[in-house]
Amino acid sequence: MRTSYLFAVTASLALASCAKDNPNYCDPATSADCTTDASIDAPPVSCTTEGPDGTCPPTAPVCNGRECTGCTQDMDCAPRGTTPVCVEASGVCGVCDDDDRQSPDVGGAADECPNVGTQVCDGTSHTCRACAVDSECASLVCDGGTCVASADVAYVAPGMTGNCDQATPCGSMSAALGANRPNIVVAAGTYDAGNTDIDINNRDVEIRATGATFQRTGNGLLLNIRGNSRVVVIGGTFDGTSRADHIIGCTGGTAMTLMDVTVKNSGAYGISGDCTMTIRQSTITTNHDGINVNAGTKPFTMTRSIVSNNAFVGATITAQTAVIMNNYIVKNGAGGANAALTLAVTMPGASRIEFNTIAENKADAATAGAVVCGASTTQLRNSIIFGNNGSGNEVSTCTVRFSTVEGATPDPGNGIIDATPMFISTATDNFHLMPASPVAGKADPMAVLTDDAAVDYDGESRPQGGAPADLGADEIP
Repeated sequence: MRTSYLFAVTASLALASCAKDNPNYCDPATSADCTTDASIDAPPVSCTTEGPDGTCPPTAPVCNGRECTGCTQDMDCAPRGTTPVCVEASGVCGVCDDDDRQSPDVGGAADECPNVGTQVCDGTSHTCRACAVDSECASLVCDGGTCVASADVAYVAPGMTGNCDQATPCGSMSAALGANRPNIVVAAGTYDAGNTDIDINNRDVEIRATGATFQRTGNGLLLNIRGNSRVVVIGGTFDGTSRADHIIGCTGGTAMTLMDVTVKNSGAYGISGDCTMTIRQSTITTNHDGINVNAGTKPFTMTRSIVSNNAFVGATITAQTAVIMNNYIVKNGAGGANAALTLAVTMPGASRIEFNTIAENKADAATAGAVVCGASTTQLRNSIIFGNNGSGNEVSTCTVRFSTVEGATPDPGNGIIDATPMFISTATDNFHLMPASPVAGKADPMAVLTDDAAVDYDGESRPQGGAPADLGADEIP
């Protein structure tokens, strides 16, 4: 009996040890909940052929003492064919081992994800996938899931005098444009007007400038887009240093997209032009006028942006169609003749002006303080129009539906209410809504919550608290 008891204890200890050596073992000391993990009591995977063994799982590909264990080198995974690389940190076999990035050895022997469109090694599955953000690419440019070759990028950094290659950046935007490459990456830093007079004529180019500040020390546009150009600017601050010229301008047949850009301190317009214009997730502030667009037969789009504290008018838009959604247009004007937002669209039925917060703007006594439309067929929907100082009317000419409008006669059939929005702090320009705001759930129950309307200014899904959605640019979490 004594011998049998010792054998049973020894066997029990051996099994416990084997379980912990099992690569699928769930350790209660390091896992929040092992009680529901079936693998806690799973026996180790057994094998018979020492060394790399195809019968072992890719999570434990090596036979060691008749048990499948983790790999330590690529040779351990070589027989596995489709997963020949050892991810040494975890001991599993995968396709690649560069965590959420493209290989530094692009196109070389160590590049395990060489195929265009799947150049990034996923850090979880250790398989090749499309890039999602610029930083995953060796060139710092991800375009539609593909890592752009560094030979197609001009690189700019403060104080540099190189040839615009990644290893030897140039020091000016004019030099980068002269390199005639379809992409420009600008390093963080400050660039004065001597090297930031960015004149783009008959060019298609994407400029990535997160962390860069372009500031004007003389007159003239900081960014001028003309000819038949297609230009995308991602990131960057354009500072007009209060000089009496526009900061960004576009003309004629050009198409300009500004993404995550700040435009400030112009003595004239922050942004002006007659091109096809798209503004997303940007800030236009402390200019004489924020935006002035006379696009005629072209479309205008502005989403998830802030137009604030501009001295005269927030935005004047003349276009064929307009999509103006999820924006804060606040604290513009000082009693001048114009409203915060003036709209004239020739195709109002194809336009969407909704889910905007338009508040605390000032116009003179003869002008509506918030919005003036060119025709009553232009509809403002699902918005907050409140606290604007003007003729006593917040809105002129436009048709308003499902919105809170200060001073309006409540109209339940059309969703019009006069309810104080309860902003968090207008003194600090925080126009997000308090949880108890009476505008929660007051949007049109039939509102189309797709595309730009699917999220709010912060990128949070709409609705949050169940349909209908909340009014304005902010959906209360």
